[in-house]
Parts: sequence; structure tokens; C-alpha cells
Amino acid sequence: PGTGKTHTIANLLGHLLAQGKRVLVTAHTPKALRVLREKVVEPLQPLCISVLHNDKQSQEELQTSVRKIHVRLSDDDRLLERDAQRLRGERTRILEGLRDARQGLFDARQDEVRDVVFGGKSTRPIDAAKRVKQGVGKDDWIPSPVNLGESLPLSHAEAVALYQTNARVSLADERELAPRRPELSTLPTPNEFRSAVEEMTALAGQNLRLREELWDSTREPYDLAEFDRMLELASKTIEFLRDSAPWQLEAVQAGRDGEQARRVWESLAELIESTWCEVQECYALVMEHGPEVSDPRPPHELLALVDEIVQQHEAGKSFGLLAKLTKRHWFEFKEKARIGNRAFELNNSAHLRAVRALLRMSQLRFELVARWERLMARQGALACSELGEKPEQVCKQFVPQIQDCLEWHVSTWQPLEGKFQRLGFQWSAFLDSTAPEAGDNAELRRIRRAVLGDLGPILQSRSGWLRHNRLLAKLRAWYEKVPESGQSEAQATQRLRQAMLDASPVGYQSAYEELARLKNLELDLANRRELLARIARSAPGWASAIENRLAQHSKPEPPGDPYSAWEWLQLHDELERRASVSLDQLQQRIEALGQQLLDVTAQLVEKQTWMNQIRQTGAVQKQALGAYAAMRNKLTKTGKGVRDAELRAAARREMETAKDAVPVWIMPLAEVTESFDPRKTRFDVVMIDEASQCDPTSLFALYLGSQAIIVGDDEQVSPVAVGEKVEEVVKLINTYLNGVPFKELYDGTTSIYDLAQIAFGGVIRLTEHFRCAPNIIAFSNDLSYKGEIKPLREASSVPLNPHIVHYRVQGGHERGDNVNEVEAEIIASLICAAIEQPEYAKNDEGKATTFGIVSLVGDKQALKVDSMLRQRVEPAEYRRRQLLCGDSAQFQGDERDVMFLSVVDSTPEQPPLSMRQEGPKRIFKKRFNVAASRARNQMWIVHSLNHETDLQAGDYRRRLIEHALDPEAWERELQKRLAQVDLRSKVFEGTVLRRLMERGYNVFPQHQVGAYYIDLVVVGNGRRLAIECDGEQFHGPEKLQEDLEREAILVRCGWTFERIRGSIFFRDEDRALEPVFRRLEELGITPDVIPSASSTAPKQDEVIERVIHRAQELRSSWQPGKD
Repeated sequence: PGTGKTHTIANLLGHLLAQGKRVLVTAHTPKALRVLREKVVEPLQPLCISVLHNDKQSQEELQTSVRKIHVRLSDDDRLLERDAQRLRGERTRILEGLRDARQGLFDARQDEVRDVVFGGKSTRPIDAAKRVKQGVGKDDWIPSPVNLGESLPLSHAEAVALYQTNARVSLADERELAPRRPELSTLPTPNEFRSAVEEMTALAGQNLRLREELWDSTREPYDLAEFDRMLELASKTIEFLRDSAPWQLEAVQAGRDGEQARRVWESLAELIESTWCEVQECYALVMEHGPEVSDPRPPHELLALVDEIVQQHEAGKSFGLLAKLTKRHWFEFKEKARIGNRAFELNNSAHLRAVRALLRMSQLRFELVARWERLMARQGALACSELGEKPEQVCKQFVPQIQDCLEWHVSTWQPLEGKFQRLGFQWSAFLDSTAPEAGDNAELRRIRRAVLGDLGPILQSRSGWLRHNRLLAKLRAWYEKVPESGQSEAQATQRLRQAMLDASPVGYQSAYEELARLKNLELDLANRRELLARIARSAPGWASAIENRLAQHSKPEPPGDPYSAWEWLQLHDELERRASVSLDQLQQRIEALGQQLLDVTAQLVEKQTWMNQIRQTGAVQKQALGAYAAMRNKLTKTGKGVRDAELRAAARREMETAKDAVPVWIMPLAEVTESFDPRKTRFDVVMIDEASQCDPTSLFALYLGSQAIIVGDDEQVSPVAVGEKVEEVVKLINTYLNGVPFKELYDGTTSIYDLAQIAFGGVIRLTEHFRCAPNIIAFSNDLSYKGEIKPLREASSVPLNPHIVHYRVQGGHERGDNVNEVEAEIIASLICAAIEQPEYAKNDEGKATTFGIVSLVGDKQALKVDSMLRQRVEPAEYRRRQLLCGDSAQFQGDERDVMFLSVVDSTPEQPPLSMRQEGPKRIFKKRFNVAASRARNQMWIVHSLNHETDLQAGDYRRRLIEHALDPEAWERELQKRLAQVDLRSKVFEGTVLRRLMERGYNVFPQHQVGAYYIDLVVVGNGRRLAIECDGEQFHGPEKLQEDLEREAILVRCGWTFERIRGSIFFRDEDRALEPVFRRLEELGITPDVIPSASSTAPKQDEVIERVIHRAQELRSSWQPGKD
């Protein structure tokens, strides 16, 4: 009971409608079906038609539903299809968001138990929190953020080396090194720059524009080396012309004049060369033989004489008498010549050659000197007297000069003129400015005068001008190698540029040396940047702090142990990341998305179903539906009118066509029988609710569906076959059911639910109880369900206290007809008194508190109470309070806020009363189960018995009364076992418990909610807050999904959760508990005195006493003769 069977059916209807199914929902009585349509989500309600009674309300509901269906069937199916498409997309988006949010919640919850892992090392979150707290002030020097899970990016040595660069590379140096700087190898050295500047300064003081009109600027040399070569050649020319002797000028002129003129000088040179060579040959013979000639005659005469002697000797002739007679002069010469110390022998060839060599030497020298005198000595060369005894040797020295002079015009002057022309010097114009010369060699002398005049200064001036320009260009080129940039640049670069602009060698040298110093720091900076880059990939904040040398990161050594600091930061940031995920926000998002999903799904199902209905339903079906509703409307309330049979038959005929116009029909079994022809009617799904009340005559409903869903509880009231004769039933079974399996079960006491359990598999049992306060459902749970029911309502959230009220009637007496009039009157008075109290004005949903009365013995007692109430309660109030009096069968499938159970029986003449336990077919057990499970907030047990003497042990009546006397007995026993905090979390949960209780809050550790346990629950002012302590090791990942599912169920039941993360708590208790105190304040849960185990709640008892006192007053007023 109270496990949401009706809600489940409603949700199944939505699911089946989404699949385009046609569904019939039926039950034994209309009661359970009346609330079913209300449980269907609002957009889908028009798709469901309820045919319950012939009373006015039912008829109006039917007519309204049919009108709505007619209106909706007129909609445009294309618009519905478009809306359905949009809703499908939106639903997909919501499902994705819901999946992500749930995964996020799962991950966040798992974070409290999942180890913090980095560098291959695992640390429990709680241990990590403790480590973080211990490291504050010591290991917290590395700033966040950090890439979680990564190892320290540097070794200890590298970290030390990085901090050492703080000293080697200053912040100013780093700023200078960061911008673009010129490459020193492309710039001049300070000496080169100084030399260039000084040379420019020197040139600036010279006349660099001397006769500049003689220069063609278009032929300015690209390479000054060529001009320098021309200048060198011109200098040599000037030097030559300035220092040359007349003979040199003559030779130069001869070279200019051509071959004939050259021949004179060439022959001289040849003579000198030949004389020198021949003299050398002769000199060898002279030195060998040592000839001497004392004859004074000229050498040429003596040489002729010697030649005659030689011819005589070579002819083989003798130098006898004949020779002496004919050639006396030979012999005279012989006497004047000697060979060494010997006489000269005419017939001696060696003597002849030696003498001849001597004479030839004299002859050659004589001729050479004569030529030298004529051509050279007279024009400024050495005088013949200065030539000495060996003139050939002196003259030989002048041969190269003679040759150079002869070639000077071609080899020197003409190339110089060519260079003049190439380099833009207008020689002709310059020569024209020189006055002509007269006399010999006039042109050459004019040239000489021009060359020796201004040519040198002109060329030097031009050379200086060119060099000045080249220096300017060089300085400009150097300057351009350090161009200005829109980007930031080093100060040294700026100073270097300014020094170059100012042509300041001192400034240049200073800036250059600074750049050179910075260049030497590049390796340190590169290492620093490489290490910083490695850090930045994992810990950008740390890299930034070192780079900007913030506080303790500006020193030449690390502030502490890098490994410990890295571990601290990893643990701290991971815990902060986990703490930054708001479980409340994720839960709120899940709840919001869940509601959106519900709304969108309902709209989608509505659009799809109506679209399909419009396309499947024609005018005939709509007309038939209208006719069916009209005929139903004409039926009388009793169903016994003159035309009722005719109208029912006509309605059934119309139903054959109208049924397809409605996807969901909701009607009791009796109406199903009246409305549908089993031979012609088929539904996709037939649902039978409260099937435990349906006997085998309801089997025909299963024939109408392709699939069936049977809903019921075999522990609740089942058919009793009142008035049936067993013998006749057995006879019918044996006659007609031969061959049918389990035919013996088809009597009037077997329910459809029982048959379904036998015939079908796949029983789905709902055990989570949403209806009653835990103390109320505890009786049925223990009586019928072996404690398997999981009550999910929290006792502190129930607005009425106590939840079970024991009331013993004095003087009550059962008359023998199952009526205890005194007990009935007291119940009526108690209800009337409760209605007057403000505590019973509204229930926890804000609606009027409803009341019900169950008689545990027949229904006459209930009718008696109903009669009394109708006399005392206004009809409107009677309906508003939904007052219902009946037996258990009448309440099956129903509930009320406050229930009064009338035991009816009274003290017998001879106690005790006969035992009342299960009874035949467990009928009494089922009745007690149903009766004790109808109250949501409060259940009154009203009896006229002394349970200890009038009832036997084990009697259901005694068990019920004892339960009323001490409804918290079982709970108290449970709390006694759970009085202490779980030993596995004693430090964590125990500390939280202590902190909360120190604030005065009423806290229950290991609080049980049905089958679930909550670590801590704070209760106050009728509200409660669940607190979960996350992070202990036994709350491992394998338990996380189970915890999430448990929490989702409890949240749906109205529970509010707040979670305390161990990873935060063990670092900062105040920070971890701040959200808890804030949530308690939001919920209005204030500190309260924690009651002792034996105390009661005076305020709650006062309400009950007030009701009882007022009931007494009312009964007194009801006595005859009193108002």
C-alpha cells in the first residue's frame, strides 16, 4: 500500500500514448479509477476519458472530456507534427543536459572518495586535506594554477638553476634582452666606427670640391679601389714626370713618336746589352791568360792587326822569315804584348784569343762610352768620366729605365688616360687649361707641366670627396642595420642608434659594449626561458611569478623544497577544483531538467497522440463519440429508468465506432461489460487496477487486450464471494472447466491478481512507501510485509503529531449487531472537534485536511458514524473534508490525512474475546492491513477494550492497540542500536555532530529513512535537513552509484540534502560547515533543545488534549435538552 501504484499506471499511460497504443484501464470499483485520471500529467488528461458513474459529476466529466476531444480533433495535424518535431529536439537536448548533469554529480560525488593522483602517487582526499593544512606557510609558495595530475616539470637541480638566473640575469637585463637587438657581427667594431668617424672629420676639413667641374659625376666609381689604383698610377706618373732627366723625357718622347724615334734608344739599349755580354766573355779569357798590350795605338787598329795574325795562324801559315820580312808590324806588336809573364806567341791560339779579348774589351767600351756621351751624358745622364773603367756595368743599369721610358706612353700614360675617362675625369679639358709649350718635345712638356701642376691636388680632392661619400654611405648602412621598430627594443639598441646618428665614437663604444655584455647573457636567458617554458606548460602562475620576480620568487634560491611545494599545490588545487563544483547547483539543475523533461515529454506525447488520433479518426468516429456521450448523459442515476436499457444498448452500439476516437478509456469492470463487445473490440493494452478485489468474472477484460498489466496487492482485501453457494460453484467448475489448468481456482474467492501471479511471470514489486508517516505504516509493514516496505516520509515533516493516537472508550458496548454506539459517538465528536482546530485546517499540501473512518467489524459501525456526522457537519464541509465512512474494502485504493479506526468490540462477559488473527483466506489480516495503511498523517485507534485482559496475545486487535500505545517502540529500538556514529567515520561524522550540537541543533546520527541511512539529520520546527559526510574510504566508487540513486529517491520524497566534503572539512572546518548553517537558516530550522528518550512533545499532546476536551463538550451538547 501507498507505494505509488496509481502514479505508475499514470506514467505507463504516458509511455503507451507516446507509442501510439490504445489502452483500457479498469478496476472492480470506480474509486481507484477516479483519482487515476488526476495523476496523469495535465497535457495528457484530455486523451483519457473516464466513464465511472451515472451521477451528475461523472456525467459532467464525461461531457467535458468529449467536448475537449472534439475540439482537439479539429486541430491541424501538420502543426502538431511540427510541434512534435520541435519537442523531440528539445527533449533530446534536455536528456543530454540531464545526462551531463548526472555525470557531473556522479563525478563530483566520486571526487570525495577518489584518490588524488599525480606523478604516479595516490592520496586519499581526506589525507590530502590534512597534508594541505599542514603545508600552509611552508609549502604554499608556488602560485596557482597548475595542470592537475602532472609531475614537477623540473628536477630539483633545474629549479635551483632557474632561481640562480635571478642573480645572473637582472630584471633590467631581461627586459633589455627580451626585445629585438642588432646582431653585433653585422656592425662595425668600436675601433672601426671611430676610424670612420675620425676619417670623415678629417676629410670634412679639406677642399673636396677642387675643380669639380672636371669630373663627370655619372661615372663615379662603384669601388674606390679602382680610383685608388688610378690615384696611385697618377701619383707615380707625377713623380716620374717631376723627377725625370732630360734624357728620360727624350726617351718618352721617342716612345710617343713611334718606331723610328724609338730605334735610337732601343739601339743604345741593345748596344749596352751586347757590350756587357761580349765584355763578359772577353773578360773570362783575359782573366785566364792575363794578356797585356803596351802598344799605344787605338784598340781598333790593334784589333785589326790581331785579326790578321789570327787569320794567318788559322790558315796554317808560318810566322817565319817571310812573315817577318813582309809582316814586320806583326812582330813589332808581338814585342809590345805579353801573356802573363811570358812572351806573346803568334802561333799560340790561346795567346791570340786572350790578346784579342783584351783589345775587344777596350774597343767595345770605347764605342759604348762614345754613344753614351752623344745620347745620354749630354742630356743629363752620368758623364762618361763617371762611368769608370767598366762603363758597361754602369750603363746596363739604365737599360730598364730606357725601356720604361720608351714604353711609358703606352704602359703608363695611356692607361692613366683610360682610367681618367672611365672614372669621369675630363683630362682633355684639364690639359686645355694648361698653356702650350714651345720647342722640342713641347707636347710632352705641356703634359708634364699639367701633371706637375694641379693634377695631384685635383685627384686628391676628388679622392677625398669620394671617400667622404663612401664613409657617409657606410655610416648610413650601419645605421640602417639598426632600424627603428614599432616594437619595444633594448635601451642599448636605442643608444647605439643615437650614437651612430650623432657620429659619437664614445657613445657607440658604450652602447656596443653593453650589447656585447647582453649577448653574453643570452645563454643564461635562453636557459631561463627554456625552464620557464617547461614550468608554464604545467604551472603558468609559477612561471609568471618567477619571470616577473615577484616577492619570494626574485631571490637566487627557491623559497623551499620544490618537490614538497609541488605536491602541496597539486593537492590544494585538486581539492579546490573538486570543491568548486556545487553539488546543490548540480542537484537543482538535475531537478529542473527532470521537471522540464516531464513537461516536454508530456507535451510531446500529447502532440504525437493527437496527431495520430486526428489522422486515424474520421467524422464517423467523432459523431459516434458524441452520440455515445449524449446517450450516457440521458441515463438515470439509478440506472433503472424506463429508457435506460434502450439507451445502454444504443450507447454500446455507438461505442463500437466511438472507441477508436479515444486512445485511453478508464471505466470500472461493470461499465466495460456494458460498453464493449469482446468479439469486436481490441485494445493494445488492458490495465486492471486493484486486481486483488476482482474475482474471476473479471477475466473477460483480459480478452479485450493484446497485452495486460495487472496491478494489485495480495495482502489487501480480496473477493469474499458473499451469497455464493460453494456446491453450485463446484458443480459449474466440473461441468464447464474440464481441461482448464487450475480449474479449482476459478471460484468466487480467487482474485485476478492471484490468477495473474500463477499464469504470468515478471512480477514487479513496489516497496518504497510514500503515503504514511513511518509510525503509521509500521503496523502493516510488520503485520503483512515482513518489514520489506520502505517508508520514505520523514516523521518530522508530518504536520500532525503524534502520528498514532490511542483512545480508549469508557463504557462502550457492542450490542451484538456489530455496532458500538458509544464508540461511534465518540469518533463522531472527535472528528467534529478536530475540524474546528487550526492544526487540522490544512494538510502538508496546503489543502483541507481530509478524514476517514474504518470499521474493523463489518460496515454498520461505519454507517452509524456516518449518520452522526451528517447530522453534525455541514454538507459543504463534509465534501470539503472528503469524509468517508466504511470498511476496509471501501477504503482499498483510497487514503485520507486522518483516519479513525473503530475496533467496535467491547469487553465480554467472560474475557478474553475469541482470537482474531488471519481468518479464512487471511481475510482479517487483509482488512487490518488495509485499515492501518490509509492514514497519511495521523491514525486514531479508538476501542472499548482492556487489551491486556480482553484480548489474547497475538490477537490482531491487541497488536494494533499496543502499537498505538507505543508507536515508536520499534523506532526506539532501532535508534538504540544506531545511537553511536559509524565507527568507520567516527572522526569525521563525530566532529560534525559535535559542531552542530554545540550550536544547539537537534541532530540524529545514522538516521534511517526506511531502508536507507543518512549520516546525520538535523530536525527543528517541523523541518529537517539531511547531511552526508563524503570522503571516507569505505564510501568507495563502487558505492557511489547506489548513493546517487538513494539520494534521488529521497529527494523526490521531499528530503533536502547538504553534503560536507572531507577534502574541505579537514582543511577548514568553518568553511566546510558554513553552507550547512546557511541551509539550516534557509529552511527555518533553528537550534532546539534535544528531547530525552522518555520525554514527549507537550505542544503536540496539547493539541490532542484540546481535541479530546472539545469532543467531550460536543457530546455534552448533543445530549437531549441541550443545544
